[in-house]
Amino acid sequence: MHTTGMAKIGNISSNAFALVQEKEEQMHTHPTWQGGISESTAEQLLKEQPRLTYLLRQGEKKHSYFISFIQQDGSIKHQIFTLELDNIGWFYRNTVDHGPSTDFKVLIPLVMHCETDECIPLVRAKQKEAN
Repeated sequence: MHTTGMAKIGNISSNAFALVQEKEEQMHTHPTWQGGISESTAEQLLKEQPRLTYLLRQGEKKHSYFISFIQQDGSIKHQIFTLELDNIGWFYRNTVDHGPSTDFKVLIPLVMHCETDECIPLVRAKQKEAN
C-alpha cells in the first residue's frame, strides 16, 4: 500500500507520517526550542548560565537536532541527534555510546551525562515573558 506523501517502509504502516509529525511537534514545542539558531548564537545564549543548562536547536539535515549545553567543566558542547524510523517505530539516536532512546525526556540527561533533575532548561524568552 502506498499513500500519497507517505511511503511504506518495511513493516511501518502509513501512519508513519503522523508519528513523524508528533515527534517533530514535541521538539518544536519543547520549552528550550530555539529553532534554527547558529552554534555561535547558542553559545551566546548559554554564556554565563549555570553548568548543565541546555537548549534545543535545529540541525542541518531533516530530522536532525542539537542539544547545546554547558558541560560540568564549563565548556559548551553541541551534541547532534536524529529522529530515526525502524520497524518498531520512531526513536532518538545520538552519536554517543548509549544508542537509541524512544523517550525524548530520557535522551537529554543521557547526552549531558547527568541526572534528569540536574538538567537546567534555558527557556525561550517569549515563554519567560508570558509567565
